Amino acid sequence: VVGLVGSFVVSCPGLANAFHTSFLPRLRDEGVSVKKRTVKIFRDILMTNPSYDGRASACVIMLQRAADPKEDDGVRDLIHELFTEMWLENSYVASPFKRSFLTGRGKDFTDQKLQIPIGTSVVTSNTESNSPPETPKRLCQTKSNIQMRCRLASEQMVEIVLAAGSKDILAALLRDLLGALSDTDKDRKACERNKRRQNAANHCGHLVDALIDNLLTHEENREENISNFGEKLVAIIKTIGAIAEVSSREVVQHVDTLVPYLKADNNVSVAQESCIVAEVCDILCRVSRVMSQGEVMRLAQGSLSDDIEKITYSFGSSTLSSAVAALCEFGNHGAVNCNNLFRTKAMKLAGIFYRYLYKNVGLTTDFSKVKKCIRNNIQRA
Repeated sequence: VVGLVGSFVVSCPGLANAFHTSFLPRLRDEGVSVKKRTVKIFRDILMTNPSYDGRASACVIMLQRAADPKEDDGVRDLIHELFTEMWLENSYVASPFKRSFLTGRGKDFTDQKLQIPIGTSVVTSNTESNSPPETPKRLCQTKSNIQMRCRLASEQMVEIVLAAGSKDILAALLRDLLGALSDTDKDRKACERNKRRQNAANHCGHLVDALIDNLLTHEENREENISNFGEKLVAIIKTIGAIAEVSSREVVQHVDTLVPYLKADNNVSVAQESCIVAEVCDILCRVSRVMSQGEVMRLAQGSLSDDIEKITYSFGSSTLSSAVAALCEFGNHGAVNCNNLFRTKAMKLAGIFYRYLYKNVGLTTDFSKVKKCIRNNIQRA
């Protein structure tokens, strides 16, 4: 029944929204075959009309299923294949049925097929012998297709983080798709996955570029999106952080765009400001490990260390932990000397926190009766 209804919905993309709430529970069905069929239906719907209203909730549930260790491997593989095809495939072959992915809306097309490569590939026809010579115009078209696909993929990622309220399931998916396989895993399926992961890793740079463009566009349209500006800003930065967990090198070139957010003057709520500075600190922790000496020294000459120090006095314990971790990562960077500014700041903070704790030793055994400011400072220290 699920397959029959799904075929009908896929053939009439306009019905996707009407049947959305009926399909969602099937992703959690006890029957493996039902879940597999439902994943395939959502795959076809997303490829036909990737901007349909229910895409965020459907993607969130599918990622939750993929992250569940008790989930069937066949279901998980289908979900991984879906998101690899949408976001990370190095050579995306789009039938007319799937070509709407490039436009973000469902359309009717002719029977002609087209191949849209990603990364360093170029547009080719279906038969190599009839492939026309590459021209600047064709290469420009390829670049435009890459940018359009990555823009749509980045928007989907942000929507998933926004709907889930966390980057955890997205980060788990990216780890599964981009993480290294065990050397002992030599079967055919493992080799295919490894090849797919290598191609996907090469594509991450395009996704990060698209996310940064998304971030800058969101800032430019602040006045138009004032009602949910902070919420989406947090989601965009968390999405960048999810990619930084598995491919930090791709984020290094965009550090200068992210560092200003540590000044915590983004005109959003305190909770959102805390999330932003904590996430940027976490991103800096990861990218610092692959930064060159020149890049670290250039950051040291700016206000980065001062901004991180101010964060430790202004926000709660979780944000403070991220800030201290970032300061220590830069302070222990192997390419700089032991007297660098980041290490000096870290040692200064350690001394201040230690002295404050020592001063308040034996103050009380019931902190509920202590002044809020003292209690907060003790927790921070």
